[in-house]
Amino acid sequence: DVLTLSMNGESQSSWLIYSTEVPLTPEIKEALVHDSKTPTKLKDSESVEISFAIALDKDKNIIPLNDAVMYTYLPTSFSFGLNFIVNANFITDAGRQQIVKDCAWNEFIFAQIPRSYLNWMKFLAKKYPDWYKVLPPFPTSDDELAVAYSTALKDALDTIPFIKAVDGDMVLLQEALTDHIGLHSAIPPKIFDTFVHANILKGTRPFSLVSSEVGQALQKMYGLANVAIEHVHMILEKTNEYLKGLTDEETLAFLRWFRDLSQDLNNDFKRSVSYANILPDEDSGLIAPMESFFPSEYSDENPDISADAKIIRKSLAEKFSDELIDWLKELGVQEMSNLSVIEKVLCECN
Repeated sequence: DVLTLSMNGESQSSWLIYSTEVPLTPEIKEALVHDSKTPTKLKDSESVEISFAIALDKDKNIIPLNDAVMYTYLPTSFSFGLNFIVNANFITDAGRQQIVKDCAWNEFIFAQIPRSYLNWMKFLAKKYPDWYKVLPPFPTSDDELAVAYSTALKDALDTIPFIKAVDGDMVLLQEALTDHIGLHSAIPPKIFDTFVHANILKGTRPFSLVSSEVGQALQKMYGLANVAIEHVHMILEKTNEYLKGLTDEETLAFLRWFRDLSQDLNNDFKRSVSYANILPDEDSGLIAPMESFFPSEYSDENPDISADAKIIRKSLAEKFSDELIDWLKELGVQEMSNLSVIEKVLCECN
């Protein structure tokens, strides 16, 4: 629900609000019997209501709050590092400003916050694209309330599918994968799936891609499996496993992606690409840019000299754009001529 607060007919602020009733477990009821800081009326309770509020701007975009204070119907002075508001019937000190920490009732409420909030977030993520801006953080303190909350948050992250993936599915944190470099768009899905399971997840569990923005937020808050530059080096080291057998169109997609990626990287990376077997030849083998040639009539006219030359597959090269040709030349691919063949083939053979 969206609650809009107004003054003199003018909107002052808008909030996403949600309340849930959490039943007291037999264990907490037993603990409350022996807890001197819990009033009798609360010991007789069957449940506790917990409410949440997330701020919205005038365009209904989510606004993360800065270290929001906890509410017990009125604001306290107690903050917990959250960027959304939590309201519950906390037990406070006499001035109603601080929440009592060594108290079974309060510990129970704090232990319910993560699961209650993430269960709400399952629905928010489907409607609000910027849901990831108000993730529940791990606490920086280690008091009784922080321990209760932290333990519950770990469990909630493992069991609640609150993350909206790129395909629209709701997935668990352990099922989410972010691909900041866009490798999934550069190689066929089956090969990407094989690569991720072999080099990132180290297993066979399913995964779903999340957007870069969602991935960055999750990675910063909790840690998240991520496809990074270091994984590109793994592909370069095992090109026969991941690039061999690609069609011309699939190879083109990979080369275009690789060209765009390498523009922002240092010369050491570009040098490693020059010597990696990323280009297919006519025999379906893979050759490195530094040792290869563009196909031309020269090889037909000089079969003896060019017999040992490593030439890019003609059907692929015919699809190269001028920009791609210039990039491949930077990596070492040459046009065939007497001089280039002598330098790259005959001299190396001798």
